[in-house]
Amino acid sequence: MRKSLWKKILIYTLSICMVLGMTMAMGIQDTAASYVRYVTASSLNIRKTASGKAAVVGYYYKGDKVTCYGVVDGWTKVKYNGYYRYVSGSYLSSSKPSSGGSSTGSTYTRYVTASTLNVRKTASYSGTVVGSYSKGAKLTCYGRSGDWTKIKYNGYYRYVATQYLSSSKPSSGESSTGSTYTRYVTASTLNVRKTASYSGTVVGSYSKGAKLTCYGRSGDWTKIKYNGYYRYVCTQYLSSSKPSTGSTVTGKDVANYAVQFVGNPYKWGGESLTNGADCSGFTKAVFAHFGYSLPHNSIDQRGYGTAVSWSNKQPGDLICYNQIDGVGHVGIYIGNNQVVHAGSSSTGIHISKADYRSVWGVRRIVR
Repeated sequence: MRKSLWKKILIYTLSICMVLGMTMAMGIQDTAASYVRYVTASSLNIRKTASGKAAVVGYYYKGDKVTCYGVVDGWTKVKYNGYYRYVSGSYLSSSKPSSGGSSTGSTYTRYVTASTLNVRKTASYSGTVVGSYSKGAKLTCYGRSGDWTKIKYNGYYRYVATQYLSSSKPSSGESSTGSTYTRYVTASTLNVRKTASYSGTVVGSYSKGAKLTCYGRSGDWTKIKYNGYYRYVCTQYLSSSKPSTGSTVTGKDVANYAVQFVGNPYKWGGESLTNGADCSGFTKAVFAHFGYSLPHNSIDQRGYGTAVSWSNKQPGDLICYNQIDGVGHVGIYIGNNQVVHAGSSSTGIHISKADYRSVWGVRRIVR
């Protein structure tokens, strides 16, 4: 009896040792299987779970060294703030990328070329805007992170878009107030703003063909007098010759014009039909060609024109799509259930099925 009891105790003890041994081995394997990668994107989302829809809990920046623990459902497992989290492996590399800028120990000077340049908390267009600089502002820079330049703002390291910086101070482009000239409005409606910025308060508007006395330029804005005060209008909607007010533009004209730019690049925040535009920048630029003024925002564009049912859509109509992860999208209908749009950096300006994703609604800009 005693011999049998000791035998059971021995077997039980050996079993516990085996379990502990396997647990320790697994723990060692987890550590031994870890490996190092470097971030290649300017900003890389860290997600709570292995899904593109999972909550973003933090960010890595270009050149950051990341310890990885394998791949789960196509996502790379990392540790962040003591928890296992996930990042897209497409933006990781086994070799450290070039910073593309000066080291943080070596500062340098740049000047702002945009009329207004946002200062963001992180190196991303989704980063919180904490301030701004005006054209010509002199900045001390601390290197680059992808497409972003690191600066100090109110005592903290912040980021501005590098494309709006120059090593030489830009000309203010401002004529003397003593020399006036005449311009005509080409947009159907042109907002008058209190300051030379799209964030400036709208204090009035002009209709197409209106004759304006101008007092020079400030960046992308023209200085005028409105109700006795100096105000600003967007220069791109002004012309030295008076446009025809009897417009014969059709939606088909808009569609035919838009498809000419298929194959040109996508650029976040861009409005150039040749050098790069994002979705709302593309539609804005196309309609501006015909004298229609749209904001550079896919959600705001939903409020322009007239609502049209899906069954009654026509070439030239604006197709507005539902938001995905808080981001909307727009394109221009060209007929045959097709839309031309600036999709992404990988597709550029291209043609897709009009219902390739969930549609919010259709707006007719050209009546």
